[in-house]
Amino acid sequence: MKAYLGIVDETGLRALLPDESSNRPLMLEARSACIWAAVEDEGVREIEAELRSGHRSGALSLLLNQAIELVPIRTGDGSR
Repeated sequence: MKAYLGIVDETGLRALLPDESSNRPLMLEARSACIWAAVEDEGVREIEAELRSGHRSGALSLLLNQAIELVPIRTGDGSR
């Protein structure tokens, strides 16, 4: 299981990045909602496949179902 940072907008999951210090500034600059999630490796592979296929909504649904833990970091309006 690993931790990830996700960027979410009205179309679904835009990006799923490893929770590393180098990725945190992207979360702070994003105008979309941002989340932190702990996900098993198999779940991440499925989510990434949906993203590669352009299925953002499906990727978000998978993330919501696969996440062991999910924490909102910021809302889409920029508040934390």
